[in-house]
Order: sequence, then structure tokens, then C-alpha cells
Amino acid sequence: MTAAQIAYATQETYALEKHYYELVTLPTPVHFLFDSFARTMEKTGKNYILIPAAYSTLHVPLFFVFHIEENEVPIYHYQHIVANRKIVRRYDPQREYWPDGR
Repeated sequence: MTAAQIAYATQETYALEKHYYELVTLPTPVHFLFDSFARTMEKTGKNYILIPAAYSTLHVPLFFVFHIEENEVPIYHYQHIVANRKIVRRYDPQREYWPDGR
């Protein structure tokens, strides 16, 4: 079985990087976490990743929500971030995002 993966080199992923660097204080670059995120979502059957409040610039838990593209290998596409039951960042398909969160 091939492991699930984050959609690489897409505008959704560039938006994920940008939003991650705006809201998360973990010292690990987000692209190093992509495989871990995908494996975790695949194993738990959830379409989101939880970042604890201790690593959030908002000081509340952050839920990074993904859309799952069901293929032979599931592909996770970033959609938005939820904090306190409200969307605080959202991928905007009309916007052009740059690699590495720029």
C-alpha cells in the first residue's frame, strides 16, 4: 500500500505554507511535516490536522482542514484553518501563492 500524500507544488499547498508560517510557532519547516500530516490523516480517517494551542500564535488549537482526493493513493488538498469554530485562514483559488510561504 502506498502512503497518502499532501498535494505537492500546488497553489493549495503554497497557501498552506503561508498560513502555517503566519499562525504556527513550531520550529520545524512545514514541508518537512507534509508526510507526517498525510499519514496521520490517513491512519485516523480524519480530514484535518490539529496544532495544539501551545504552538499557535492565536493561543487556541488550530485545525488545518483538507479535502481528500480519493485515488489509488489518497491526495490531501488544503482548504482552510479553523480556530474557535471559525475559519481564520482559507485557500483562495483567485490568489497566487508562492512557495515556502512567501
